[in-house]
Amino acid sequence: MALYLSLYGDAQLPVGREEIAKRLGMSEGSLRMREGNFKHLHQGEGGLANVARRSRRVFEAFKDHSEPDLRDRVRAVIARK
Repeated sequence: MALYLSLYGDAQLPVGREEIAKRLGMSEGSLRMREGNFKHLHQGEGGLANVARRSRRVFEAFKDHSEPDLRDRVRAVIARK
């Protein structure tokens, strides 16, 4: 979720960041911090450098997926929450 948002934002999603964070049981600020971690991984600089191992694994697993594929996965998670 945060990986997609860090790359593409929420314009193509059925709900915005505030609602996504709520459904995930976290604050919008926490979600934005995770986005910052993924920005750091994607750009190699900037963003938030203190990235958790789990976030690194997610990034490595999905970094080469297309936007439509990631969007479909995010929409599926949103629908379940």
